[in-house]
Amino acid sequence: MDTKDFLFSIIVPVYNTERFIEKSLNSILRAIDKDCEVIIINDGSTDNSGALIKKFLDNLPLEYKDNFVYIIKENKGLADTKNVGIDISKGKYISVVDSDDCIGEDFYNIARKYVK
Repeated sequence: MDTKDFLFSIIVPVYNTERFIEKSLNSILRAIDKDCEVIIINDGSTDNSGALIKKFLDNLPLEYKDNFVYIIKENKGLADTKNVGIDISKGKYISVVDSDDCIGEDFYNIARKYVK
């Protein structure tokens, strides 16, 4: 990833959410623009979450490849996972989207109006 600044850093902590992860990541992709980075942190999932994340990343549109970061770490819990994301985030604002949640397509457009 280059050193450009992002408006939003979106942290996605993942632990054993294979049933939801694809839908969640697709909802994020539909909601972001080029001023968003998405930091996906796999907290040692033991299910198929990791393979599904890699498949999603492999199929990203080329213009968004540099907006996504994927980290795999040893399971240390949700707080540690969020802190890892915060530590590497480059955005002015931090957002967390759980890997079993979906957001609306206008989520970050609405947020932009409030932060600018």
